[in-house]
Amino acid sequence: LRTGDLGFLHDGEVYLTGRFKDLIIVGGKNHYPNDLEKTAIQATPAIRPGSCAAFSARHEDQESVVLIAEMRGKVVAQAEAKGVVDALSSGVANAIRGAITKGHGVPLRSVVLVTERSLPKTSSGKVMRRRYQKSFAAGQLSVLHQEDFGAR
Repeated sequence: LRTGDLGFLHDGEVYLTGRFKDLIIVGGKNHYPNDLEKTAIQATPAIRPGSCAAFSARHEDQESVVLIAEMRGKVVAQAEAKGVVDALSSGVANAIRGAITKGHGVPLRSVVLVTERSLPKTSSGKVMRRRYQKSFAAGQLSVLHQEDFGAR
């Protein structure tokens, strides 16, 4: 649509599927970030629902996908008490990567885990993918753990 929304018409009804500017194209295939984010949230209970952002990033002249997710505060606190934050975070990142690769066929370049409520949202509670993308590129995120998988 002229508004930048993507959607389709089915049985006379218009269904909106996302925004054109948020569309991720990897290997000639279109991927909707909200689908990738939903898969990430379902991959592990350690991720806070509604607090993920998937976006594309250029790496070595290739488009790749980065996913940022907020870890639940209780999960991080329990892991800190046991001294296993790094192991837990690495396991969470790998679970997300596996779920997205299996469910969507999209290789992730990086999974970035941040603390709960560290990703600002719009006044209506929506994630601000473009803002997170810029913060990631500039190295301005308060990162709890980052797992880089390389372009695969």
